[in-house]
Amino acid sequence: MSAPISEDDLHAFADGKLAPTRLAQVEAWLAAHPEHRQQVEDWRVLSAHLHRTYDRVLDEPIPARVLPAANASRWRDPLARSPQARRPCLVDARRRYRLCPAW
Repeated sequence: MSAPISEDDLHAFADGKLAPTRLAQVEAWLAAHPEHRQQVEDWRVLSAHLHRTYDRVLDEPIPARVLPAANASRWRDPLARSPQARRPCLVDARRRYRLCPAW
C-alpha cells in the first residue's frame, strides 16, 4: 500500500519533480479527486508565470554595491561570535533591535 497523497506530493507533481512511480499514484489520485486537480493546475500556471517574470534575474550578476552586505561576517556562524549571541533572541531586521533574555 502506498503512502497517502500529501500537499507536498501535489506541489512536486505541479513542479514536475515526482519519481515515476509516485507520479502514477498522484495522477490516479487526481483523477479520483478533480477538485484538487484545478488547484494543481493553478500552481502550474503561477509557477510558469513566476519563471517567465523572474528567471532572467537569477542569471544576472550580483551588483557590486550589495556584495559587502552579502559577505558580511554577520551572515557567518552567529553562534561562534560571542557567548551573548548564543542566547535566544528576537530580532527585528527592519528596526534592527534584539530582545534577549537577561539570563
